[in-house]
Amino acid sequence: MDEKVLLMIIFAYLLGSINPAIMLTNIFSKRDIRELGDENPGATNVFLNVNEFAGALVFSFDSLKGFLPPLFASLIGLTGVLPALIGSFAVIGHDFPLFHRFKGGTGISAIIGGLLFFVPRLIILTVIFVTFLVFLFSHKGFSLNFRLSPFESGESIAFIIVIVFLIFSENIEAKMYMLFSTLIVVIKKFDVALDLLKINHQHIKI
Repeated sequence: MDEKVLLMIIFAYLLGSINPAIMLTNIFSKRDIRELGDENPGATNVFLNVNEFAGALVFSFDSLKGFLPPLFASLIGLTGVLPALIGSFAVIGHDFPLFHRFKGGTGISAIIGGLLFFVPRLIILTVIFVTFLVFLFSHKGFSLNFRLSPFESGESIAFIIVIVFLIFSENIEAKMYMLFSTLIVVIKKFDVALDLLKINHQHIKI
């Protein structure tokens, strides 16, 4: 493997392993986000269980983690599928962080940050539109799914919009990045499901 590619993969993974949700929750509330809400150390949980400003900061920092690796990869001359592959390692770091015993968030914010590099216009317009929807849902007191908060509804809508547009896009790099990253999220969800099964099994035994 090319030395530049290997170094960028390591950089992307280590950057992704830094978790702003844990740090900012401690700063804002002196609590551990892994003990609040759904215990997921990500932007949504911070938004819902700390405050909206802290949640927005976490979203911004997580998105930056996803944006920087493919940007730097491109700046040092890596082309083709390599920036997409390197960008996905930031998502791996976020989902399975070295610094937090490989227990991280789901990585949606990091994926959005990576897509901001590959399809900036689509992501900017989508974020503006979804921000408006979240504001509307919050002030009207409803969401598209009554089991979801306005923030979670907006996040789901954004993900669907991006997937639909990428299906019809000719941007191969963005499609590959989305494929790699979505696969990581699926693995993460499967890992979480296994943990829940283990916990429930232990409770049944007790």
